[in-house]
Amino acid sequence: MAVMSNESADRAVLLARLEEIAEELIAIRSALLVSEDAAPQGDISFTEQLHGCMGEEPLARYDYSLDWRRFDR
Repeated sequence: MAVMSNESADRAVLLARLEEIAEELIAIRSALLVSEDAAPQGDISFTEQLHGCMGEEPLARYDYSLDWRRFDR
């Protein structure tokens, strides 16, 4: 069994920590790229994007007061 000197042990700890930091940076970069792709495109609001997922009816025909009455009970 080989005994590591303090210097080589410190170096191994530093290299391991650098690997962890590199992995964290890759994860952060990926998260930023995903959030950038999910950002609204052009002049379309987030509300319009969500409404577009629900169907073909135009947003202008949506009854806001009827929907909010559900929360007023």
